[in-house]
Amino acid sequence: MQFSTRINVTPSASFTTDGAIYSIDYSPFEDKFITAGRQLCLWDVERSEIVQNFKWGNDDIIFAKYSPNEPNLIITTQYDNSITFYDLRVGNAVQKLTLNMRSNAARFNPMKPYMFAVANDDSNVYSFDFRNFTKAKTIHAGFVNAALDVEFSPLGTELVAGSFDQTVRIWKADSPRSREIYHNKRMQAAFQVRYTHDSKYILTGSADMNVRLWKSEASMLERIPSVREKKSLQYRNALKEKYAHMPEISKILTKRQLPKYIYNQTKVRYVHSQAEKRKEENRIKNDPKNAERQPLHKSMISKVAFEGQKRHELNEFANEDEEEDFIEEPPSDFSDSD
Repeated sequence: MQFSTRINVTPSASFTTDGAIYSIDYSPFEDKFITAGRQLCLWDVERSEIVQNFKWGNDDIIFAKYSPNEPNLIITTQYDNSITFYDLRVGNAVQKLTLNMRSNAARFNPMKPYMFAVANDDSNVYSFDFRNFTKAKTIHAGFVNAALDVEFSPLGTELVAGSFDQTVRIWKADSPRSREIYHNKRMQAAFQVRYTHDSKYILTGSADMNVRLWKSEASMLERIPSVREKKSLQYRNALKEKYAHMPEISKILTKRQLPKYIYNQTKVRYVHSQAEKRKEENRIKNDPKNAERQPLHKSMISKVAFEGQKRHELNEFANEDEEEDFIEEPPSDFSDSD
């Protein structure tokens, strides 16, 4: 006798669009969902026809996500390097931010509705304040290849991102330097990253056809600690925070073993960034009237557009106090003489 393991499952409903679907998201507030492709489509699970559709520009939409705090706000990314915000109440796009390179994913901070982060092809993850598009709030650096996905922790205090360089990094929400980096010998490009609802674990999906589960805190105990262990851990953590500014302690806390490829690319990127910095300083020194410093947190923004207005260049905004760009430091044993 032969037994078949095949299970025939029929969908309870089918929804058809006029093109490929690159992204889909279900509303956390009602029985509706959105699809991204040639246009942004809003669907009702009880209807087979599109409820609303949106489009700003000619390029396809590659990513769409609901705001976890505002039921009518949607963030999308497109092939034309833009990040567009749609408001379902007005039935139209309300704002568009264009960067120099394409953004692959975007997420709102669940605890701060005005903050959002985007994973960009230039290897950085950018945090923006929705109230001020003239510059990036924080540049989360460290990757040596395109950032493919980003996700905030449920408390909004940290964010995780996956990259084409086959690593996963975790940052504090306001820190440019990653506090943790995960990699595996067999892991390929990390296309998807997700936090569990308790913030204790991170799920990653990569090109090697595997889903991996990581601790959000590498040293976290998986069992319930005893009272004595708990007090001991608290005491040790207090000592780490107290002496974190000391070079010896800081080196132990921040040093991470990197794959050889990442290690070497970090060296190259550091040398290149230092050369660009010296070139810019010389340019300003020799021609102070015409030369102007272009910080990365502003120069990576190409255009900003609002509904009902023509696109305008970034320099039309009022000048603000400039901040120093964060430069990813090389491995601790690297020097220019190597």
